[in-house]
Amino acid sequence: MEQVGAYLFVAGIAALLFGYNKLGIACLLVVAAMVLSNLRKVHWTAKRLLVVAGIVAIASPFAWMLISPYFIVREEANLPAKPSSFLNACSSPGIAYLTAAAYEGPAPHPIVLPIGDEKLKALPSAWRPDSVATVQLVACSEQAESYYHKSCQYRLMNPLARDLLPYTIFMEKGVYTVTLFELRTHRKVAQATLTGIDDECPNSARVSLRSGKSYPEKFYTELTAAQFVEAFSRYVEK
Repeated sequence: MEQVGAYLFVAGIAALLFGYNKLGIACLLVVAAMVLSNLRKVHWTAKRLLVVAGIVAIASPFAWMLISPYFIVREEANLPAKPSSFLNACSSPGIAYLTAAAYEGPAPHPIVLPIGDEKLKALPSAWRPDSVATVQLVACSEQAESYYHKSCQYRLMNPLARDLLPYTIFMEKGVYTVTLFELRTHRKVAQATLTGIDDECPNSARVSLRSGKSYPEKFYTELTAAQFVEAFSRYVEK
């Protein structure tokens, strides 16, 4: 049992270091439960209590330093060089840019969207700010679910494979949870669930001739600029 606990502890730490936060926390919670269960079987003496208290006192600051970045919003005083870099605030648990413009005062309230610049050309400047000093909001998108939508067909570029049938890559409907945060405080301003309607197949795709797998293995419909405007215009333009 002790060996299992040791393996789970190492797996939990490794998962946290590689960004698998939920898995890492789950492993560490199981280890904690195992330790507490074993502690109940110990015949406690004053000496043993003192030793355990000392271990806890020494280990707690290190444990907090390791785990706290996954729960506490990080504060950043310096603004990035370009507005698109504000999307770093979307990385869990988020970043509060202390010197960013506050979400207050009359509209517009400039926002950074998680889509490419080419899709923003037709929008007013508040939706595609060119100065980091003016940005007040950031939209963070997380895929919630997906389901089959259509297929995208590709011809292999390899001269030896040109006579093969078209290669198929499936596209799924992407359903996204989009959350608006105030940049200065990382306070949640609004949230909406949106289904991507941009289902244009990419012009090309990468396929491994050895494994037959594509990169990525699936495509997902994407959100359009108009969908962001429809869902959040009252927070940006009013």
